[in-house]
Amino acid sequence: MPITTRGSDIALALDPRTGRYTFDWASDGNPRFTDSEEYAVLSALHMRLGQWWADTQGNIGSRLYTVTTEQVGTTEQIKAFAFEALQPMVEEGRLRSGAALRANCLRLGPGRYHLAVFYVTVAGRDGSVTLALPLEYP
Repeated sequence: MPITTRGSDIALALDPRTGRYTFDWASDGNPRFTDSEEYAVLSALHMRLGQWWADTQGNIGSRLYTVTTEQVGTTEQIKAFAFEALQPMVEEGRLRSGAALRANCLRLGPGRYHLAVFYVTVAGRDGSVTLALPLEYP
């Protein structure tokens, strides 16, 4: 069956067993598409800032990978880097800004953090993504 795209981006599904995201597959074997911006948000958070080959401006991605040591304010730094990573999507008119964009960061233990980002698309659709952030010590 041919792929029909009803949405601008590939849809994701969170595997409850592993806590990892994967593509959301329809019963006909084709990937689902959505306008949730979930894939774009996750990509922006996971990519290293300016390291994507097609990013000619050097502003796609985050600096989350630079957080390698724990100190007072690490949770606030993680949230700030998340907001920074999503700012290009706000400027492009894909996400709403202000109170519509929120992040929570929780320290789970030494070197382990949980980041939850909540956003609203310009179409008014609520979205959220979560990330487990183990600090990578140099």
